[in-house]
Amino acid sequence: MSVPVVPNELSQVDFVRVRFQLEFQEECAFDLALFMGLRPLLGRVARQYFTGEGAEGLRRYKLLFEPEAVSDPVAVRKFQKPAPPFVLMLSPFPLAMYDVGETFSLELLFLGTSIPLIGDFLEILIQLGRSGLVDGAGLFDVVEVCASGEDGVSQTVWRTGAPSETVALPLDTLGSWLERQCSEDGQLTLQFVTPTRLLSNGRLLRRPTFAQLFPFMLRRVTSMVYAHADCEPWVDLDLLFQATGAVDSGKRSFDWHDWKELGDHRSLRQVGGFTGKISLAGDGLIEIFWVIALASLFGIGKGAAFGAGRFWMVAGNQIN
Repeated sequence: MSVPVVPNELSQVDFVRVRFQLEFQEECAFDLALFMGLRPLLGRVARQYFTGEGAEGLRRYKLLFEPEAVSDPVAVRKFQKPAPPFVLMLSPFPLAMYDVGETFSLELLFLGTSIPLIGDFLEILIQLGRSGLVDGAGLFDVVEVCASGEDGVSQTVWRTGAPSETVALPLDTLGSWLERQCSEDGQLTLQFVTPTRLLSNGRLLRRPTFAQLFPFMLRRVTSMVYAHADCEPWVDLDLLFQATGAVDSGKRSFDWHDWKELGDHRSLRQVGGFTGKISLAGDGLIEIFWVIALASLFGIGKGAAFGAGRFWMVAGNQIN
């Protein structure tokens, strides 16, 4: 594959990857599904944290957890309802038991307008640790925060006892990151590693084709950078979808998984999504690679901000 196309506007969009080191203060059993269903619990702690700060606290809460819809009618048609400006960068792991003193590294990506609010997020995570991950259990302390920027080098930016507002972060840009993802291989495999829930025309996609996947990727990517970085990449939709027609969607191998998430009135509800692989090849990849790559950062589908719908890009055809 030749050098992929990267819209110039993305060179102005900042992001940072941050790892919060959690140290457990009591024995705790949890799995991937716990974090994927964390939104109501984290949101409740956030509302309590911001309550005493009046209008300014409400503004910061909404920016992080409930971004307001755009008012421009053209933008409303083009972009999704704004999602939170952060993404839990979850990788699959089985049910695990953590003992007192053991640590777990929780990695998040913060985009654009959310970067100045990372100190707030740290305070909310500290408060969550005092109330516990599951019904008052799973107490933890946040003992360290590390971050990496454009050079990929991890830096410790905060330790226990330091004020949260002292967090100074190394930044990267989406444009620079995309340029570092270039591959000479003309084939690509997308490996969906956390359950991905996509609804098309009222029906769940269980074994999607690439033609079905791509619109979700495009909407997610353009909506995120528009809402949280005031960036609208120049996109010729006709050319992009012509390029998808020049992509050979090869073998697919998908499985269906269910996870539980917290619903209204603290009840658990079953939610399903697919994992698995799909192989891609063809000249069209050059034109749309930036969309696929950024979607691999942001995730797609229901619950993407909290780790659902994550996939990895692997060079070559990885499906036998």
